[in-house]
Amino acid sequence: MLVGTIGDLTFYKRGNGYFVREKGGNKPKAVMTEEEFLRSYENSLEFQLATRHGHGIRTALRGIVYGLQEVGNSGKQAGKIMRCIRTNPVGERGKRKLHPATLAEYLEGHEFNSRSTLPVNFELYESGGLNVNVSRIMGMVDVIFDSHDPTTDIVAPGLADEYSFVAGVAWWDGTENDVQGSVRCGWRGNWAESTRYDVENTSVTAPVLQPVFPVGFSGLLVVVAGIRYWKDDGTADGFWLRLQSCLRVVKVEG
Repeated sequence: MLVGTIGDLTFYKRGNGYFVREKGGNKPKAVMTEEEFLRSYENSLEFQLATRHGHGIRTALRGIVYGLQEVGNSGKQAGKIMRCIRTNPVGERGKRKLHPATLAEYLEGHEFNSRSTLPVNFELYESGGLNVNVSRIMGMVDVIFDSHDPTTDIVAPGLADEYSFVAGVAWWDGTENDVQGSVRCGWRGNWAESTRYDVENTSVTAPVLQPVFPVGFSGLLVVVAGIRYWKDDGTADGFWLRLQSCLRVVKVEG
C-alpha cells in the first residue's frame, strides 16, 4: 500500500483503509490571508473549537469513554457541536462560542460507539426504561435503569458473562481553557458504575447510578449512560468486549 504523492495523485491512509485523490488543495497561508478563502478560514476556526469541546467532554468522562470509540466518531461529535456553535447569536463568524441553549438539540442521542448503541443493547430503552433526574441543589444526577430480565432485555455479545451499567456527567465552566492537561476546554466530569450482573440472571432490580457535580452548579451539563461487558474472571477480554460496550448522551441541560 502506498502513502505519498506520485505525479498528480496523492495516496494516503485513513482509519483502516487506503485512499487516493488528485494532488491539489489550497496552501494554508492563502486560506488564512486571501479574501476569497475567508469563509473557509472562519469555518475552520469554529470546527477547531468544536473539536476541542468534543475532546474536553471525552477527557472529562475518560474512565467510561476509553476503548469505545470507532474511527471517525470524534469527527461526528465535533460536527454536531459545530452546528451548535453556529446557532450562537453572539459573535462574528469564526469567533462564535459554544451555545449552551441549543447543545441539547444537536448532542442528545449521540452514541460514542455507533457500532453498539444503548437502545440496541437495552431493550427497554425505547419504551422509557431509562430515567434521568438532575438535582442542582444536591449536585447529583440520578440515572435509573428499569428492573429487567437480562436474558431478554440485555442483548449481550456472545463472549460476555457479565455486564454493568455506567453513567457520567460532564460540566462546562464557561471557559475554553486547558488546565494542566487534564481539563480540556473548560470541561470536568465524574462517573459511576454499578455492580456486575450475570447475563443469565432472570431478574435485576432497578439499578440507580449517581454521578456527582459541584453543588449549586448552574451551567451546562452533559449526562451519559451505557453498558459495559465482562468475562466472569473480571477481565474485559482484551479489546473486543470494549468494542461491544455502549455509551450514549442521554441528557443535555444548561
